[in-house]
Amino acid sequence: MMVLLKAINDGTLRGTDTPTGQAPGGDAQSQRFPDVPGDHYAYEAVEWAAEAGVTLGYGDGTFRPSQALGRWHALVFMERYYDEILKAEESEDFTRADMMVLLKTINDGILRDTGTNTFTAVTAGGKHTCGLRTDNTITCWGYNIDTPPGTFKAVTAGYEHSCGLRTDNTITCWGTNYYGETDAPTGTFKAVTAGGNHTCGLRTDNTITCWGSNAPGSDSHGQADAPPGSFKAVAAGFGHTCGLRTDNTITCWGSNIDTPPGTFKAVAAGPGHTCGLRTDNTITCWGHDEFGNTDAPPGSFKAVAAGFGHTCGLRTDNTITCWGHDGFGDAPTGSFIAISSSYDHTCGLRTDNTITCWGNNDYWKADATPGSFKAVAAGYEHGCGLRTDNTITCWNASGVTLSGTTPKGSFKAVISSGDASCGLRTDNTVTCWGTNYYGETDAPTGTFKVVTIRDIHGCGLRTDNTITCWGWNNYGQTDAPTGTFKTITAGGYHTCGIRADNTITCWGWKERGQTDAPTGTFKTIAAGDFHTCGLRTDNAITCWGWNEYGQTDAPTGSFRAVTTADGHSCGLRTDNTVTCWGRAELQPQVEAPAGSFKTITAGGYHTCGIRTDNTVTCWGSTWMDLWTPAGSFRAVTTSSGTSCGLRTNGAVECWGRLNMRTADPADSAG
Repeated sequence: MMVLLKAINDGTLRGTDTPTGQAPGGDAQSQRFPDVPGDHYAYEAVEWAAEAGVTLGYGDGTFRPSQALGRWHALVFMERYYDEILKAEESEDFTRADMMVLLKTINDGILRDTGTNTFTAVTAGGKHTCGLRTDNTITCWGYNIDTPPGTFKAVTAGYEHSCGLRTDNTITCWGTNYYGETDAPTGTFKAVTAGGNHTCGLRTDNTITCWGSNAPGSDSHGQADAPPGSFKAVAAGFGHTCGLRTDNTITCWGSNIDTPPGTFKAVAAGPGHTCGLRTDNTITCWGHDEFGNTDAPPGSFKAVAAGFGHTCGLRTDNTITCWGHDGFGDAPTGSFIAISSSYDHTCGLRTDNTITCWGNNDYWKADATPGSFKAVAAGYEHGCGLRTDNTITCWNASGVTLSGTTPKGSFKAVISSGDASCGLRTDNTVTCWGTNYYGETDAPTGTFKVVTIRDIHGCGLRTDNTITCWGWNNYGQTDAPTGTFKTITAGGYHTCGIRADNTITCWGWKERGQTDAPTGTFKTIAAGDFHTCGLRTDNAITCWGWNEYGQTDAPTGSFRAVTTADGHSCGLRTDNTVTCWGRAELQPQVEAPAGSFKTITAGGYHTCGIRTDNTVTCWGSTWMDLWTPAGSFRAVTTSSGTSCGLRTNGAVECWGRLNMRTADPADSAG
C-alpha cells in the first residue's frame, strides 16, 4: 500500500514529473521500523509514508510489512494521504481519474511484486533447488526441474526428486522415482519433506506417513517406517528421518537415531547428521562429524539447515553462520528470513524475498539467478551458452559447469562442435577452448566478424573480409583462398565460403566432390561431413558432394533456409514447411513432420525445428533421446546426438547426450 501511495505521490502512475505533494522533511535515510530493513523492496515507500504521517506503525515500534492489508487500514491510509498531503498542499493535480488509476493499480498488483521475482520459501536438493514464489507457484533450477502447475503452500527438494504441498493440502511429487519416492499418498497434509530416496508428510491429524526407499535393494534403514504418535514437524535425511513431537521432543528412525534429550523448536536432517533448534534458541547437532559439522557454535538462532558435512544456522539477527566442511563456499552477508541446505550447497531467502545460493554449482543448482542467455551452441557431449551479460557458460553431458576451461571476458557469439568451442569476443578477437589434438583451438590473432568450427579445424572471417583457418590440414581444409568473402561454413574435411560477388568457393578434401562448388549466386551455405548445400539467390537449393544416401538430391521449389548433417539435408520452404532428403534406411531423420516452422537445424542423425508457435519438434534417431521439452523457444541448435534450445525467457535446455536444464527463477515460464 505504501509503495502504491508513494508512486501516486511521485507521479509515476500518471506519467508526470510533477509530484502531487512532498512529504514533510523528505529525509528517508534513517530506519524507522526494525522489520523494514534498508534492503526491503518497500523501504523507501514506508519511510516516506511514516515521514508524511500516512502510517504510524504499531505500538511495539514495528510496521509488519507482510501482514495482510485489511479494509479498515486501507481506508485509514487513504484518508491520511488525502489529509496530510493532498489537502495540506491544496493540490488540484490529483484528479478523479488519478484515483481510478490508483485503484486499478492496486487491483492489478502492478507495483506490488505479485510473484514474478520474489519468493516466500527456498529448498536445496541434491542436484537442484526449488523456490516457492509469492504467487504460490514453484520454480526449480538445476537438474530435473520440470515442475507441476498449480498453487502450493510449501516445497521440498530431495536428492533427485521434489514434492510440493498444494493449497488444498494434498501433496504432489515429481522427479526420479526409483523407489516410489514420488508416489505421494492421498489425504491432507500440513507439511512435507523429501530425503535421499524417500519422502515423509505430516498429516493434518499430526501423524506422519512416509513413502519411498524401504524396498529391498533400496539401501533401506527403515527411514520410511514412521512411528506412531503426534508430531509438529518432520525432516527427512538420506538414511534416516526425524520428527518433532507435540511435546517438543525429537524422535528419529532409520540410521543415526540417537537423539539428545531436551525440548526443541525445530529439527533438520542432513545426509549423515541431524541438528535441532532448542527451545532456548541454541543448536545441538549429532551424528557423523567428519568435518566438524556437528560442532554448533554458541549463540541464539532462529533456524538450522543440515547438508553433507556442513551445517548452517540463521541467527536471531537474521545473519547466517555455517560450520563444518569449508569446501562448499562461505555464507553470504546480509539479512535472511529462511535457510535450506542439501548435499553440497545451501540457499538462503533474503528479507527482500530474493534467493542467494552458494556451494557446489553442478547443474547450476546453486545459481539462484543463473541469468538469461541470448545464444546457445551444442557440441558432441558439451554445450555452451552466451549470457545476456556477454559472458559464456559451458557444461558437460552431466550438466556440470565447466568453469575451469571456459574463458572469461565479454563475447558476442559462441559456436561448438565435437569437443571444442570458439567464441567471438566483443573486441572481435577469437578465443577457442576444449580438446586440441589438431590445433583446432589455436585461434589466430587479429579481428574477425564470423567464426566457424567443425570437429578438428576452424575458420574465421576477418573484419577485412578475408578468411583465415586453423587446425588439422591433412586435406588442405585450412588453406583458405585469397579474396573477400561474406560468410563461411566448415565441413568434416572441407570448408566453403560465399564470396563478395555471391559465388561459392570450397577447399579441402575433394575425393567426393564436396569442394566442386556449382556456378551461380547464393545467399547461404551449409556444409555437412562430405557434402555441401547452398541456397541460391532465387531461393532454390543446390547440393554437391557425397551422394550415397541421396543427401545431395535437393528437391525443387522455393526455400528460405537449408541445413546439412552427416548423411542428410533439410530445407525450410517459403511456405514454412520442411522437406528433408538423404539417409533414411536406419533412422527417420528425413521424415519431416507436417506443420509450419520458423527455423530448422540438422544434427548427426536427427533434425530439430522451431514451429511458428515457438515450440520445438525433433525427429530422426531412435537411439538418441528425442524427447523434446515443452514450452516456447526462440532458438535451437544440434550436434551429433545433442540438441539445445534457448527458451523465450532466456533459459537453456538440452536433451540427447546432454540432459541439462536451467531455469531463471526471475522468469521461468515456458
